[in-house]
Amino acid sequence: PSDLRPGQRWKLAVKLKRPRGMMNPGGLDYEQWLFQRGIGATGYVRNTSENSLLASSAFDSPLQRVRYQLQQELQRILAGNAHAGVIRALAIGERSGITDKEWSLLLATGTNHLMAISGLHIGLVAGLVYFLILRLWRLCPPCSLRLAAPRAAAVVAVLAAVLYAALAGFSVPTQRAMLMLALVMGAIFWQRPVQPSRLLALVLLLVMLHEPLVVLAPGFWLSFSAVALILYGMHGRLNPSGLWWRWGRVQWLVALGLSPLLLLLFGQAAVVAPLANLL
Repeated sequence: PSDLRPGQRWKLAVKLKRPRGMMNPGGLDYEQWLFQRGIGATGYVRNTSENSLLASSAFDSPLQRVRYQLQQELQRILAGNAHAGVIRALAIGERSGITDKEWSLLLATGTNHLMAISGLHIGLVAGLVYFLILRLWRLCPPCSLRLAAPRAAAVVAVLAAVLYAALAGFSVPTQRAMLMLALVMGAIFWQRPVQPSRLLALVLLLVMLHEPLVVLAPGFWLSFSAVALILYGMHGRLNPSGLWWRWGRVQWLVALGLSPLLLLLFGQAAVVAPLANLL
């Protein structure tokens, strides 16, 4: 159908088959990919007169309907823009508009992780909101007497993170980032000291309890490994001065630390990734 929208219910004549795929070294294990996403069959829709629209309710899949409307609006506004697909991916996590040429460039520079809305994006949004509310709340003495500024900022930051995660469709990387942020902000709200390694272990446990099959996704290992490397490399009593050391160290930590994992999972790693990600 030409007008296929979220929230619609269709009656379709389909031809289904067991999921099958090649499993070559260095290539995508298609069967595992389908299994991890809970897809039990593949196939196609038969072209018959029996196919019909049963219902279309505004109350079905409200989040997906909002994301669809935003996608259509962005597509209209960005018509003719060479980077429309990248902008949609950064805004709402919709990556279908990214061209093969753009993907090749992202892979070659090690910046393809920017197209998956995860810790970096959620952290930026929540961090900006946190410090903005922290500053504004202190300008209102009655508000500060009722609730301390850090606590108020923590609550609003979590709400902003949840809203942005919703726009991204609550993907698995987004869920991980949102969960970790919520635990950190919870520690700020209840004024509890948090040990980073224990926090990371707790998030890892909760994510695996919520979705055990996530261990089959490469992104699961890459994201948690990246955070562990950053915590290990940046956490310590010594805090050397120097802009390059403070801002460049994290890039080399992630690039060198994840290279063995990238080579194992994908058979490639970007040499210029530290410089591109630093920029």
